[in-house]
Amino acid sequence: MALVAAVWLAAIGSGCSDETILMPAGEGNPVKVLASIDRFSGILTESGSKTIAADNSYDRSTFVNSDKIRITKKYGGVADNVIEYTLSSGIWTPPSGKALALQAGATYQAVYPANYTSIQSSQSVATNYLKSNLLRTEILPASSETIDFTFKHVNTKLTLIFKPAEGGPAFSGDFSIQVQAPGLLTGGSVQEIVTLYRPDTNNYTWHGIVYPKGTSTDITVNVTYKNVTYKTTLSGCTLTAGSQYEYTLTIQNNILVPVGSEIKPWTPNQTHTGSLS
Repeated sequence: MALVAAVWLAAIGSGCSDETILMPAGEGNPVKVLASIDRFSGILTESGSKTIAADNSYDRSTFVNSDKIRITKKYGGVADNVIEYTLSSGIWTPPSGKALALQAGATYQAVYPANYTSIQSSQSVATNYLKSNLLRTEILPASSETIDFTFKHVNTKLTLIFKPAEGGPAFSGDFSIQVQAPGLLTGGSVQEIVTLYRPDTNNYTWHGIVYPKGTSTDITVNVTYKNVTYKTTLSGCTLTAGSQYEYTLTIQNNILVPVGSEIKPWTPNQTHTGSLS
């Protein structure tokens, strides 16, 4: 009789599998962290080798040594551990004695940069551009000792390319460029300004990180060139998360004119000599 009761209780327990937390192999052991950005593995060159993107120094598509990611471990929906992991020679390591442990029922999520707080209004220097560019992973369950994070761009990238008017003189001198629209920093209704970043003084291309509003937005562009300010409007920008909105502009008859636009992947097909590490 006791044997029958034991079998019956076991059957009840097995019937509640949806409420049972399975113990993963390696419970309590430190987790091994792997991380990539949107599964990007480098750009294939004509020689067959792979290189990192040309803009990786300020706009990550590949993690590099000394990069830090912030990993949050939650149990029961409550964060019980937040640890920064640093990349060194291809290995993500935590501070000494603070490795995240594998725990049944826990979840793990990571962000980059580790010190991200918000989109910066002034992105005219690389550090502020990088600081504005949030990447985040999905929430992953504790299923094995290896946690393989895939980071995705959370915000939106705005690229402005300036070209001289056809038959007109080449540009020379300094530019100052700002864009303005409701919610460019926070997604709200207040007008907000972003100063764009120019990575190469030999090229007339600027980039900025803006809030992924996901709705039609008119963006005002203010360009100061040779002490004259020109203004135009980029109409109907949807500002979808993880996308790059590229606009080509020129100055014709003293008027700033958009002459081309394209929605592109975040990382352009550019290369330079360098390793993936």
